[in-house]
Amino acid sequence: MPSDIKCLCVIGNQRSGTTAFRSFLESSGRFYDCGEIAQDADHVVSFPRFCAERDIRASDLLKDQKLSLLFDEFLNFAIKTSAGRFPVFDVKFNAFFATQALWRYPTDLPLFLRKLEALGTHFIFMYRKDLLEQVLSFYIAQHSDRWHNVKENEVTNGMYLDANECVRMARSILEAERICRIWFDQITSYEEIYYEGLFENENVSAKKIEKISSLFNIEFESLSTHFHRNLVKKRSVIENIQEIEEAFKSLDKVLLESSIEMRYSFR
Repeated sequence: MPSDIKCLCVIGNQRSGTTAFRSFLESSGRFYDCGEIAQDADHVVSFPRFCAERDIRASDLLKDQKLSLLFDEFLNFAIKTSAGRFPVFDVKFNAFFATQALWRYPTDLPLFLRKLEALGTHFIFMYRKDLLEQVLSFYIAQHSDRWHNVKENEVTNGMYLDANECVRMARSILEAERICRIWFDQITSYEEIYYEGLFENENVSAKKIEKISSLFNIEFESLSTHFHRNLVKKRSVIENIQEIEEAFKSLDKVLLESSIEMRYSFR
């Protein structure tokens, strides 16, 4: 791994575990959680807020030259705000398209990602092996209007979901992961972590702690065991879960097989 790593960027689709991972890192006191830069509008390090406070026009976000300078300023601001800690950026896959100039193909390496790499960033791509669990997590959070730390008593049993809509979301997740991996073929410092392998007995895996400690040349002095995690038994609250499980068998075979091959490639 490069020895000049200065930042960490966690990338994933919705409900992939990036928030849980960020909350763990910040609990060490060595990392500063910059939040989801394109979604957390109230966070002090938020790209929409950064633009709004500087009266940035929408047209400024459509041209590479202006956007490049804006990203430089934003990243300098994020590092300064981190006050000596390692900044952790959470960028959802679709957020790259909200921070990308016009006339770019989805497989083109996003400008913001290129800026992060030039800054000295280690990238972690997070995903779930249990794709159905990821989809159910999204709809349960949407239904309960609680996106983190959802408890059993906050979820209504007997939820009914549109099976075809669940499959559509699953296809979108798989396609997004495929494109992400095309991006990461062009990245120097990168690894994949699957959600189910991140935790051991409700704590973060010791191997992951050791890896991060080595990467950033730090020691974790204290760690919180209170992460932003939803521990609801998701399948048990869905009324038509059997219908949805059956519908998932109809996922495009080629897309599913190619994604599974890549999903299980990280050890």
